[in-house]
Order: sequence, then structure tokens, then C-alpha cells
Amino acid sequence: MEGRKRIEKDIKFNINKKKVAFITYNINENSVKEILKFLTEFQKKTNGIEAPCDFYCPVYWPLFEGEGSSCSSLCMAVLEAAGIYMEGREQWIEKMKVPVELIGGDLNYGKKIALRKIKRSKSWYNGNGKSDTDYVKFEVYDPVLMKNWITRIDGSNSGNGRKVNNPPRLNMDYTEVRPLDLKSVMKKRPETSLFIRSFYEKL
Repeated sequence: MEGRKRIEKDIKFNINKKKVAFITYNINENSVKEILKFLTEFQKKTNGIEAPCDFYCPVYWPLFEGEGSSCSSLCMAVLEAAGIYMEGREQWIEKMKVPVELIGGDLNYGKKIALRKIKRSKSWYNGNGKSDTDYVKFEVYDPVLMKNWITRIDGSNSGNGRKVNNPPRLNMDYTEVRPLDLKSVMKKRPETSLFIRSFYEKL
């Protein structure tokens, strides 16, 4: 987990690059309590050595027991822990099928993939092959899609041009939300993939 100073420094840098957009969520005390429960669980060592937060990868979903996360997935998991299910958030998900021929290392019998082969690939798998044989399903909350969505909604509300150092902002009220207990939100992963099985094997 990154510290506050590092995050604030990164935000300031990216604001200057016009790469930041904000959503402010107004929430109640119960939502705050469930968020803190989740973050405590996420940082708890499960094998005496490592905690879920020590594993970074876009394929993980931190509300599945024992799994790590990516930055964007952690943010979305915090919202779910708070009981917030935003309309339109499916527009933030990037879905793809990664060709097995581009997967190497421990995930594919130690196979080495030349960087030039990856660079020459211009599209994801789009055939009728078999999952985990011809391709691996992959989806992630894409920060670029999130930023573009916020910018679009903010622009349609304000109708004003965007000034330097004044990034897009949305304010949303969820003070009436009643979050579920964390035990109801944390679940076992219902199905795995090549990427996920490799993660579990290392635990």
C-alpha cells in the first residue's frame, strides 16, 4: 500500500499533465466503517509472511478472498465495501482475450516471448477458440476510461471550458446508502483462469 505523501505527489504531477479527474463521494459513518474493515482485511497477512495487498496484478479482484489488486480495482472494491454501486460503471471496464501465443514465463511452461512479437500484435484474440487454450480472458477497470467518463459527465453539466490546474470533478451523494457487512461482500472466486490459477499455486 502506498503512503499518502507518495500519492499526493503523484496526483500533483499528473494534474499538471492534465491526466487527472476526480469524483468526490459523500458517504455515511457505516460506509466508512465497512471500508476500514475491508482495508484492514486487505493488509492482513494470510500466511504469516504476505498479505493480499502485497500482490499487484490487474487480473486480481480484492473482494475475492486472498487476492491482490491493481490500483483501479482497489478503488472499485472500496466503493463496493461502502455499498456504492454506480450506474454506468460498466463503461469503465476494458475486456479482452489475450492470445496464449503472447503469454510466456511461469504461466506458459517457461515459454519465452520475443518483445518484437508482442509489438507486432495489433489486436486481441477474436476467434472461436477455447479459453485457457487459445486465449485467456482478461478484464480490468481502466483508469483512462474512468477519466474520460468523468470528463464527459462534468463537461455536460458545466458547459465550460477546462482551465489549467482545474481538473474535471464530480460530486456524488451516497449518504443514504446502507452497506452490507463485509462478510457478505467478500467471496470466494467462482471461476478461475490461467492467470488466477498461477497466482493460487504460488500461495
